[in-house]
Amino acid sequence: MSTNRSLVAMDLILFHISADGVILSYNSPEGIQLLGEPEYFMGKNITDIFPSDVSKKAKRCIKDAMIAGDMRYMQYQIKSGDELHDLEATFVLESKERFIVIIKDVTEQLLTHNKRFESERKYRLLADNTIDIIWQMDMSLCFTYVNRSVLDVTGYSVDEVIGSNLSMFFTPEEFGRVISLINNEKCKKSEILSFETNLICKDGTLLPIDIAGKIVFNEKQLPICIQGRTRDISAHVDAKNILLEREIRFKSLFENSNDAVFIHTFDGTILDVNNKACDTLGYSKDFLKTKNIRFLHSDGFDHEVKEHIDDVIENNSSRFESHFKKADGSIIDVEVSVSVIDEDKKIIQGVVRDITERINAEKELQEKEKRFETLVANIPGVTYRCKYDADYTMEYISKEITAMTGYPASDLMGNSVRTYYSLIHPEDVEIVANAIDASFTNDLPYYTVEYRVLDSQGNVHHVSERGRCIFEGGKVMFLDGIIFDITDKKEMDQNVRLFKTIVNGAGDGISIKDVSGKILYVNENFAQMHGFGVDELVGSHISLLRMDDVVCEADLQKASKGRDMTEVIRVRKDSSEFPALMNCFVITDDYNEPVYFSNTVIDITERKRSELITHQAMEVAEHANRTKSEFLANMTHELRTPLNPVIGFSDVLLTETFGRELRLTADFFQSKYFQLKF
Repeated sequence: MSTNRSLVAMDLILFHISADGVILSYNSPEGIQLLGEPEYFMGKNITDIFPSDVSKKAKRCIKDAMIAGDMRYMQYQIKSGDELHDLEATFVLESKERFIVIIKDVTEQLLTHNKRFESERKYRLLADNTIDIIWQMDMSLCFTYVNRSVLDVTGYSVDEVIGSNLSMFFTPEEFGRVISLINNEKCKKSEILSFETNLICKDGTLLPIDIAGKIVFNEKQLPICIQGRTRDISAHVDAKNILLEREIRFKSLFENSNDAVFIHTFDGTILDVNNKACDTLGYSKDFLKTKNIRFLHSDGFDHEVKEHIDDVIENNSSRFESHFKKADGSIIDVEVSVSVIDEDKKIIQGVVRDITERINAEKELQEKEKRFETLVANIPGVTYRCKYDADYTMEYISKEITAMTGYPASDLMGNSVRTYYSLIHPEDVEIVANAIDASFTNDLPYYTVEYRVLDSQGNVHHVSERGRCIFEGGKVMFLDGIIFDITDKKEMDQNVRLFKTIVNGAGDGISIKDVSGKILYVNENFAQMHGFGVDELVGSHISLLRMDDVVCEADLQKASKGRDMTEVIRVRKDSSEFPALMNCFVITDDYNEPVYFSNTVIDITERKRSELITHQAMEVAEHANRTKSEFLANMTHELRTPLNPVIGFSDVLLTETFGRELRLTADFFQSKYFQLKF
């Protein structure tokens, strides 16, 4: 079958037809059976041998050929058995009355053509859709082909480029360079030539491009065209320029950096240093380039250098502090940041910063912090800084808070465990908030507030807080202050109030003064005794009381030994005097030095008056008793003389010498006598 088809494809079927299409004659090639039986053709119209859908087209071709006086052709398909044949019919005007119709089987020809066309279409599609410009020029440098990318790259359309000369895309100088390259020996050997240049776009701008092309030779080694591609390398050039600019900037930064920069190998060999390195260490650049980085480290640190280099090789970067040796032999503290910049070439960059001043500043700061901590520790209270928020979040609070509440300061820093707000007695929360608000509302420099806090055991502590508001941007951001535990003071105040109540209720006058004689305290009784008001005496000198404390001042040693009451004469404000009992004692400090005097005064005017009355009554009684005694003595003397004989005689009778009756009479007489004697 393939042989027959090949033969048929080579045969031409010729028909002579009249002007109206009637077949006059035909040849008989082997392939005529494709059209039908030969005896059927004579006398028929040529349009009858075409398929019905093609006959109208055939009539049109005949008509057009007659009008134009030339030939027309058409292609159509017929089916023979299972095969589809492509036929081509050509209508040639032979004379005004006759046409020659040539019918040819072009199946194989079209098949080959379609394959070639498909291949060309694929390559053209590939060329049209590539980013690069694909082009072809004849040897006069006029474009015979260019893909659609030319529009995107240059702004010219394909139609504008086809037929134009290469010179339209270059300046005269650059075009001369292109011509010289085309005439290069490489091009003449059909080798690909590649070079970079600038192309003039349609809008007049210059575009960096890369051209690669070669001359195409025929079989006789004659040049027939030039083919190649043009690539837009503006992005590459921009990147290259950026890289170059970065290199320039890097070099500038490298040389003008405020830090010393070293470039060295993995083994420590110094490749380059910047100016700052030379200024910092006092060595020349040429000198350092002959040394190993270990040379700069102070003696005894070689092992650390190796450890640091090993660390940066393993982790690509490292940061550490060390010591460098300067040209004058002095040692400086440095901070070193090291990183690998080229792993293949084993190159490391080290940035070295002199931190001697920082180290010294840190030491000074540490000393200041120690002094601050010491100062804070000596303050009898808790110092703090907190945020002005609902929790009073502590940014700093001294460790004295532990003694007050039992909680470590770290618990309150940043509310890590608990808030300071939680320590305030619930009944006093509003008191604290109101005091703070009032300070900035009324533009007060400080606020002072007393409230209660609860310690870790639930015990209540009375505290006094003095603080101030710290403003930022017109808003209160922080609170700074100090908190004192005044629990003991509260108890002392209560005891003092009790003491004052007791002292003021006592009948005695009490006063306290310092060693200079300044009166510090008197009770109401003391002031009234002396005719003064309390306010007149407190703060004044004892000289206001004239003879006050003469005993204490005259005999300090005696006063310091005891508190015996001494009777004295006191002087009132109106210069009148009154008797009093007074004692005086000395209050000493921890070194047994006198710091205060205290005395107690008892007004004994009434007692003195009573004693005087009693003394006078006793004198009267004693005088009466003496008068009585004198009278009795005289009476006894006057009676005794005449009674002596009687007494004697009665003594005899008592002996019962003259009988018992006479003795009884004697007893009676003597009893009466002795009663009278008494």
